[in-house]
Amino acid sequence: MSEEQLLQPYHHITSVPGQGFRSHLVDACNFWLKAPEAAVAQIKEIVEKLHHASLLLADVELNARLRRGIPVAHSIFGVPHTINCANYVYCLAFSEVCELERPGTVEAFRDCMLDYHRGQGQDIFWREGSRCPTEAEYEQAVVGRTGALLRLAARLLRQLSAEDSPVDLLPIADRFAVYFQIRDDYMNLAAPEFTRFKPYCEDLSQGKYSFPVIHSITTAGADDKLDRILKQRTTDPTLLRYAWQLLQRTGSFDHCRRVLDARYEELCGMLDALGGNPPLRHVLRRLHESIPEAPPADHPHAKPPPPAERRKESLPFKF
Repeated sequence: MSEEQLLQPYHHITSVPGQGFRSHLVDACNFWLKAPEAAVAQIKEIVEKLHHASLLLADVELNARLRRGIPVAHSIFGVPHTINCANYVYCLAFSEVCELERPGTVEAFRDCMLDYHRGQGQDIFWREGSRCPTEAEYEQAVVGRTGALLRLAARLLRQLSAEDSPVDLLPIADRFAVYFQIRDDYMNLAAPEFTRFKPYCEDLSQGKYSFPVIHSITTAGADDKLDRILKQRTTDPTLLRYAWQLLQRTGSFDHCRRVLDARYEELCGMLDALGGNPPLRHVLRRLHESIPEAPPADHPHAKPPPPAERRKESLPFKF
């Protein structure tokens, strides 16, 4: 078996580029640390490998159908091949970390992998056990799952930098992770352009306890209709449309948007307190400006779009 054949699922998922959020963050954080350009490129390569390997496995765990507008890798290459490929890419990334030959880099990789799998495991536990977490529990899992790669990048930049910068990037990485995940949860259900790249209301059909879903279930109290629909993992557009309307009735989209605005201001304040970082501020501003307002009752997501409109064109957001 050739290397090319071994990596077929990986090359499949990377054939459609993502938003490049993590790579842009690495570049922006280097505004403070001044790591050499070659080192920054190495770090971005390591982070991208880990990110895409984690997506391959997450798509299997969620029984996903589409990723970036194309069929998920395991639907083409099979589950065993895809799992093996993802684990192999993890090993390739670890090999690249070892080649850095700097103190603390292997420990940073170890901590990243442990944190990610703890956070992912917590999310799986809630979804498979149909247990709705609190917002505080959600954030803790997000810091582990989404924040792991950002903290790894921050620690590798620190180890490879010739500058002795006093800036602690880890709190910023954690805040960015929570902001980005809440934003992603909101966009999945409130931004109609995302429907072109994913099945209708994908987070609901996958049974995810996303941020707006947690708020809605908590706010509804004894009314457990949304939780019951979530447990079914349904793709029935009628049920999904009704679940979306339940989210709107509990004010969960408005709540999510308010939280995002507050987190944005918090992050801006953190950057200002550290003397500012124009590249990072630009990334944050572009992310925030692309968020639509809370959807009205006649919002396009209140009904599933025709299949012909759910085609892959171009990503809805670029930096």
